Amino acid sequence: MSALHESVDWNKMTLPLLIKYASDRYRDKLMWIHEDNRFFNYDSLSVLSNKLAAGLKKTGFKKGDHIGIMLPNFPEWSFIFFAATGLGGVVVPLSLQYSLEEIKYALWQSDCNYLICPTEFGGVNYIDIFEKILPVTGRNRSLSGNNSLPELKNIIMFGTPKLIAPKWAISFDCLLKDGKEDQPFPDYGIDPDDLAVIQYKPGSATFLKGVMLSHNQIVRDAYYVGKSLRLKPGDRYMDTCPFYDSSGLIGGILASAVFGATLIKTNRFEPEKILKLIESHHCNVISGMKSTYIMLLKHPNFSKYNVSSLKKGWSTGKAVIKKIHGVMKVEGIVGLYGTSESSWCACMGSMDDPIDIRVERTGKPFPGVGVTIRDPVTGKDLSPGMVGEICLSGWNVSRGYYKMTQETAMAFDHEGRYNTGDLGRLTEDGYLVWEGKVKESIKAGGRSMAAAQTAKKK
Repeated sequence: MSALHESVDWNKMTLPLLIKYASDRYRDKLMWIHEDNRFFNYDSLSVLSNKLAAGLKKTGFKKGDHIGIMLPNFPEWSFIFFAATGLGGVVVPLSLQYSLEEIKYALWQSDCNYLICPTEFGGVNYIDIFEKILPVTGRNRSLSGNNSLPELKNIIMFGTPKLIAPKWAISFDCLLKDGKEDQPFPDYGIDPDDLAVIQYKPGSATFLKGVMLSHNQIVRDAYYVGKSLRLKPGDRYMDTCPFYDSSGLIGGILASAVFGATLIKTNRFEPEKILKLIESHHCNVISGMKSTYIMLLKHPNFSKYNVSSLKKGWSTGKAVIKKIHGVMKVEGIVGLYGTSESSWCACMGSMDDPIDIRVERTGKPFPGVGVTIRDPVTGKDLSPGMVGEICLSGWNVSRGYYKMTQETAMAFDHEGRYNTGDLGRLTEDGYLVWEGKVKESIKAGGRSMAAAQTAKKK
C-alpha cells in the first residue's frame, strides 16, 4: 500500500472529496472501458460529474433531494451518482428487473424527487411503463398532481437511437449540455456522516427495505476492499456485479476510484461477453458472486477464451473459490463476508493466506469493524469455535432502514449492533467462518448449528 493512500484520512472522506482525489491523482489513467468500446479517463470523472451537477442544479435539484438511478451498467451511472451526491443529494439505486409495482413502491417509499432511467433497454419500453404510472392532465401526461408519487418532480431519461425521451421527461443529453465544463465542483458543506445512499434489499414481510448508508461508510468500505485486493493504477478490473447492488457500487465504482484501477463493464451479466472482454483487455482482477463464476465456468465456450491474465479477485462460496483457484488459475482469489447493512463488505480474505484458509474462511474484519457471535436463542455472546448468529458493529453499520422504525428495531440493537440472520463462528485467530442461515438452523445438544453442518473448532 502506497504512502499516498495511507496519508489520507479516510475517516473523513466524502464522495465529492473522492472525485477530487481520484481526478487529481489519476487524471490521465483510464477509469472506464465499456463493452461498447467507450473509454473514459479519470479526468472525465471530474468533468462530466461537474457538468451533470450543474445541469441538475438548473432543474432545481438541491441538497437533501433523493434521486433514483435505474440504469444499466453504463459509465453514466457513475457520473450521475457522483453528480447527485456531490450536490448533497441521496442516491437510490434501483434494479431494471423491478416489476411495475416494485418501481412504484421504491419511488414512493424512498421519497424520490428525481428518477433517471433509460427510454428502453433489453426489450423493455420504460416510456410505456411510466406512462402507466403518471396521471393524465388534459391531453398530456404530467408529474403534477401525481398522488401515488407526490414527491417525484422530475424524470430524466437516457435516450437511445431507438427511442428518444418524451416531452414529459428531461433528456439526459440536455442535462449534460446545460452544465458548464469549466465550473468547479461546488462545496455544499457535506459531512462524512451525511446520508448518501438508500440501498434497497429484499425484505420478507415488508417488500423492499432501504438501507441507509453515509458518504464515509461507503467510501471507507471501498478503501478497505481495494486495499485487500491490492488494487493499483493499471489494473484491469472486470467487475461482474450490477451497480444497483452495493457490491457493484462500492466494490466496483468506488474501490476503483480510490486506487485508480480501470473498471471494465458490460451493460448486464452476459457470460460470453465477459469472457471476451477478459481476453481482449487482459483483465487481471475479477469480482462476482458465486453464481457468476458458476455460469462462466459452465459456459460451453469457456475453454475457448484465454483468461490466464486474471491474477486476483473476490468471490463468495467455498466450493466456487476453490474452482476459481484450481480451474481458472486465479491465484489471488479471496472470499468475503458482508451485507448491505454493513456498507456491503465487513470481512475479507488475504492473498497471503494459503488457499485452504481462503476457501474455508471469509477473512478477518476490517479495522474498526466488530464481529461477535451470539446465541440466537439466549442472545448471549459465544466463544470462538461456537456457531451462532453473526452480529456486526462499528463504523460500517447502517443507521437503519429508511422510514421503517419497527424493522430497524428488530435488526439493530440499542448499541447499534446489527443482527445479520447469518450463522457463523470465529476461529481462535480471528477469522470468520460462515455456516448458513439462522432460519435454517437446528438445535443440537443445546447448541445452535447450521442445518446439515457440524461446527469444528479451529
